[in-house]
Amino acid sequence: MYFLGIDIGSSFLKSSVLNLSERKIEASGSLPTPPFAELPPARREIPIHALTDAVRQLIHQAAAAYPLEGVVFSVQMHGFMLFEPNGKPVTDYISWQDLRAAVPGEDGRSLMDRLREDLPDALLREDGIRLRPNHSLLPLCHYVREQSPAGPLELAMIGDGVTRLLTGRRVAVHPTQAASTGLYSLEQGDWNRTLIARLGLEQVDFPPVSESAEPVAVYDGPAGKVPIYLALGDHQAAVLGIGAGDGDLFINIGTGGQIGYVNRGISLGDYETRPFFLGRTIRAVTQLPSGRSLNVLLDFVMDVGRRLFDAQPTQKEVWSRIGALTLGQVPEGGLQADLSFFDAGGGSLQGINGENFTARNLFVSAYDAMAAAYRAAARRVLSAADGMPAGVVCTGGVVRRNPLLLERISHHFSIPCRLAPYSDDTMVGLLRYALWCRTGKPLFGEPFALGGSAPDREG
Repeated sequence: MYFLGIDIGSSFLKSSVLNLSERKIEASGSLPTPPFAELPPARREIPIHALTDAVRQLIHQAAAAYPLEGVVFSVQMHGFMLFEPNGKPVTDYISWQDLRAAVPGEDGRSLMDRLREDLPDALLREDGIRLRPNHSLLPLCHYVREQSPAGPLELAMIGDGVTRLLTGRRVAVHPTQAASTGLYSLEQGDWNRTLIARLGLEQVDFPPVSESAEPVAVYDGPAGKVPIYLALGDHQAAVLGIGAGDGDLFINIGTGGQIGYVNRGISLGDYETRPFFLGRTIRAVTQLPSGRSLNVLLDFVMDVGRRLFDAQPTQKEVWSRIGALTLGQVPEGGLQADLSFFDAGGGSLQGINGENFTARNLFVSAYDAMAAAYRAAARRVLSAADGMPAGVVCTGGVVRRNPLLLERISHHFSIPCRLAPYSDDTMVGLLRYALWCRTGKPLFGEPFALGGSAPDREG
């Protein structure tokens, strides 16, 4: 019994054949995500037909070798596209990286600035968000105000939009995708119609929201008809793959960084609240120090090698050497790193003396800064009633490649921190989801063992 799992990411579309009978991940493939169209600065759109063609190619490759019984997706969140009611695309895929609503106007204020001032906190609070440029409502509002479309528009997130172009059928959207727009009310379990009206988006027709595990469309390809299921947000798919259950705290450190806590029910606070499965939510703090921050230090080390020693190491080679560093003794009052390299004020190194400015200490201080940031974020997502969990599950390519980072996280949390059992959390999550869709039995929070060995594919 075979399904195809496809993860539509920002850099690559990855696929794996999911052997449900043996709980194995097989025959992995990937294609680069089509590049952004040439547009004015701050606008980030991916040609939707090129994206759909890439998905179609992955389905055809797998269907030629395996008798597929279904396709499941995990997808990058926050972006959207618009259709005419007849199914004709009006826009390409407007990515979560689109910043048109953050560009200052003639008065020096951006649309995001104005909305942050005008929107009541309570309206955004029930959606579990703090308004940021990547929430779909910002570029959506900008588009509607700029284009003043004459007729109704139908919104689609990337998963249901690609499904529509593959099958000709408009389908529902899963809550894990809908919530990333910033327009989904956690309390109502549906679109926040009050907020939509307040933003002047009444002419936008939002798809129904559903958690159905039944097929929503059928793709009729060269190898026959293949059912397609609702697409999951990539964050929730990865958490499903980790096997996180009620009361579990988890950290993901890849290109981006986030911490999350699985909560039964809805709670709102100094964090984002994202829908999960079966009445659960994830309390999340995102945009924490991550691989993107460490790459600033890595680029410096590589530049020294190139310019002073004519060395041409690859990133993988340098990371391998850094990952082999051991903690040793860090001098009292030693080097301190501030990794705010991408904030307005920039980052810094402090406490440099004649003994501590070494390559090892540079990265030790960076890892300590990261661990401290995640510990501070944990205090935000955990209420007094929750208490500190027995342990923390860590995942993501950066923490897997750097055992010293895992050690520093354990030190700052003062509780055991362990790596998630599989490197490709998202694809394992899609395997769980495919089994759920096929059998009707949720595999949420249960121990899960893969048959055979999973392809070790990070990133």
